[in-house]
Amino acid sequence: MAFWIADNLEVVGTLIKAGASLEASDLHFGTPLHVAAYKNHVEAARLLLQAGKGMSKLKKIMNQMLTFILIINTCSNYGL
Repeated sequence: MAFWIADNLEVVGTLIKAGASLEASDLHFGTPLHVAAYKNHVEAARLLLQAGKGMSKLKKIMNQMLTFILIINTCSNYGL
């Protein structure tokens, strides 16, 4: 799933519904969730987390950590 389009929620939702891999990764950015977190696309990250309900326990823990990082990043961007 190419997540250079992560800021377009409609496209993200369409790719998820079409069965695009949520665990695919590349050498530069990692998984789609990593990209959404890195680019501070909160809603895209939320969609990906909701869609990843069938993930392994380890992946779920990693995604929870990414969510925490995303929240901290968002708060720091707003001076909170």
